[in-house]
Amino acid sequence: MAQLIYVVVYWRCRRETRLRICERFRMPSGYVNINGETPCMISSDDYELLRECERRGFILLRDKETKKASNDVEASSTKR
Repeated sequence: MAQLIYVVVYWRCRRETRLRICERFRMPSGYVNINGETPCMISSDDYELLRECERRGFILLRDKETKKASNDVEASSTKR
């Protein structure tokens, strides 16, 4: 069974191409934040194909953690 991977996609393509990529990978197509990013969950089976989209220049995959993970780090650093 495929696992889900958290990714943040930065769009470097036109709207029509973005909609096709969103449809293919089942990403939320209507949400792009002010920084041009879409956080989403991708199946581990589709991850290599998404990396190919990055190699072709349509997207950039940003290395960001989830909010929950960053809060856990902050909480552990304050417990001294």
